[in-house]
Amino acid sequence: MAAAPHMIDPSEWLAFMWGGEEESPFTSHEQLEQYANIIVAMWNEKRGALLSNEWQWPEACSLSESEIVNEETREYCEGMLQGWTLTRDDWETLMPEDSPENALLGGVLLSISFCSIQNLLWQ
Repeated sequence: MAAAPHMIDPSEWLAFMWGGEEESPFTSHEQLEQYANIIVAMWNEKRGALLSNEWQWPEACSLSESEIVNEETREYCEGMLQGWTLTRDDWETLMPEDSPENALLGGVLLSISFCSIQNLLWQ
């Protein structure tokens, strides 16, 4: 969500962090609030790194000789694709269907999809 072209209120995407269930898995409001604060702080850090051109792939994400990419990379890419589904309209407005930018975005999404699909193949 940190890479979304427009700011999105965390209340719109926070539930995706625990699988998209309508009801949170927390037993108290305090637990939910603590969790939300940690996630929003991470979001702020990642968005700041993206905007200042300092973002880097997480250290845990790497290539694997036997699996092409490791599990952490597959899970990270799956999360990126989930974020894409929430922000797709914004991206398609910025990068119309027949534009060169859209073709570039399509290539990026294809690469990320490939990593995510690997998750299904290795389970």
